Amino acid sequence: MQYEIDALEIAAGLKDALINSGLTIESILQSGPVEIASVLGIDVYVAKIIFEATEKSVNSNRSKEQQNDMVELENM
Repeated sequence: MQYEIDALEIAAGLKDALINSGLTIESILQSGPVEIASVLGIDVYVAKIIFEATEKSVNSNRSKEQQNDMVELENM
């Protein structure tokens, strides 16, 4: 499933930096905070915020998908 950078709960400037650097949700999760910090030229602390927001967004979307699947099964 494709998740979007724009859906992350972070500052617009950080979203722009992620998009301009070519990072995706998938690459953020695979990279981790240290690599994100290196790519963007930011502090690891800020990169950790980005990483955690990404995890939160993906986990939230997965949870919603699971709930939808359960509803669909109940309606069968």
